[in-house]
Amino acid sequence: MQARTFSKWPEPLGLAAIGDEKLVEQFADNSRQELMAVGIRQGLHPQVDLATEPRWSRISGTFGEDAALTARLATAYIKGYQGTKLGPNSVATMTKHFPGGGPQKRGLDPHFAFQEGQVYIRCRDLELYCPIDGIVGSKSFKAYHSSRLHIGFLENQSSR
Repeated sequence: MQARTFSKWPEPLGLAAIGDEKLVEQFADNSRQELMAVGIRQGLHPQVDLATEPRWSRISGTFGEDAALTARLATAYIKGYQGTKLGPNSVATMTKHFPGGGPQKRGLDPHFAFQEGQVYIRCRDLELYCPIDGIVGSKSFKAYHSSRLHIGFLENQSSR
């Protein structure tokens, strides 16, 4: 499927590389206007999983590995689509898949039962929850979708 008549923007990872909250909000507002013009009123985004597993195929849909940056940019993203209050001029967003979608065992994706296996490195456990904490506090946050959550821990492998 190609959206030939819609504006073209970088993936969220590209927006994260720029790191500008106002630009992310502007992008989301422009996209909101285009989606509303064709009758689309909900999006299954943003994706706020942290990119902590380099083999994972969905890294380009994230805002990267920095939890604080992800929280700031996702908040701006949601505000651009929904405004400060969900209403008739909003495109509703569904923040996903946090927690449970990013750092999968062997870089697989958690959408399918055969690919379950959440793996965190102990030194980053709590950091992985930071984005959702930062986003939930925003007035625009309304809903999120979580993947299957099966957590396993790896000791820090750097000493081996």
